[in-house]
Amino acid sequence: METLAKRVYERMRAKGEGFGEAATALGVAPERVPGLRRHLSELGLLDPAAEIAVDALAALRRLTDEGDGQLAALAELMAARQRVTGALLRSFVDVASPGRAEIPAEAYGHDPRDRERLRAAVGELARGVRGEVLEMQPPAAWDPAVLESARSHDAAQLAAGARVRVLFVQSSLLDPHVREHLRLRAELGVEVRLTPVVATRMLVFDRRVAVLEGAGDDVRAVIVRGEHVAVPLAALHDHLWTGASSVTDVPRGAQDAQLSEQRRAVLRMLAEGAKDDTIARALGVSTRTVTRVVGELVATLEAGSRFQAGVRAARLGWLD
Repeated sequence: METLAKRVYERMRAKGEGFGEAATALGVAPERVPGLRRHLSELGLLDPAAEIAVDALAALRRLTDEGDGQLAALAELMAARQRVTGALLRSFVDVASPGRAEIPAEAYGHDPRDRERLRAAVGELARGVRGEVLEMQPPAAWDPAVLESARSHDAAQLAAGARVRVLFVQSSLLDPHVREHLRLRAELGVEVRLTPVVATRMLVFDRRVAVLEGAGDDVRAVIVRGEHVAVPLAALHDHLWTGASSVTDVPRGAQDAQLSEQRRAVLRMLAEGAKDDTIARALGVSTRTVTRVVGELVATLEAGSRFQAGVRAARLGWLD
C-alpha cells in the first residue's frame, strides 16, 4: 500500500495532477482507489476536498504541532492539579468532614524522616499489589540506589502475578544509567514505553491507591487512597500508553545519533519525497554520498522506508 501511495503522491507533486488523474495515469485498479485515498488523507498528504497533494513537510509540521499542543495542554492540566492538591493538603485535608472516619490522603515532606516514611509506605504498597502497577516518570537526576530499589519492587510485584507498566519520557534515553535501568526492568518482565512528554511523576497500585509528586517546596509526595482519584489517574496513564513507543522504536536522540546539519537537510528532503540525485545537487555532494547517508539514517531510525525515516525524524523532533 505504501509503495503505491508514494507513486501516486510523487506523480501528483511532479505533474500537478489531482488524485484521480494520478491514480488513473498509473493504472491503479479501481478497487484500490478508496484505500489509497484514505491512506494519503490519514497521512495528511491529500486535501480531501480538493483532492490535491499537500506538501509532506507541511503535513509533518501540522502533525507535530497538533501533538505538541495536546501534550502542552496535558502538562498544564497536570501542573494545575498538582497545585490544587498541594493547597488542599496544606490547608483543608485536616478539617473533619461529617461522616468521614479517616483522611484519604497522606502528605510527605522533604526532611529525612519523611523521606524514610515515604520509602516505607511505597514499599508496603508494592508488596501488597496483586493486579497492576502503573508508573509515570518525567525527566530527573536519578540516584542509582533509587533505580535499584525500583527493580527490587518490580521483582516482587511480578512474582505476585501483577502487571507492571512504566512510562518514561523519551529524553531519558540520553542517560546511559536510565537506558540500562529500563533494559534490566524489561528483562524482569516490566512493560516499558516512552513518550515525548510526561507531565508528572506518579504510581498507581491496583487502581485503588495513587502516589503523586507533591506541589511546592513543602510537599514531596502525596499518597491518595480511593478509587475516586486512582481510577482517573489510571485512565490518564492508559491514554498516554496507547500513543507511546517501545524502547526499541525510539533512537537515543539526534545528538546521540551524531545528526549533523547535512543529515537534517537530507531528512527534510526525504520527507518531501526528494530522490538521491535531487538531494545531492541541493547539498553539492555526490549521489553516492547521499545514498550512503540515507541508508545510515534509515537504519538509525529503524524505518521501513526513506519516507518513513523522514516521518519518524519529525515525530522525534530531529528536524527542529
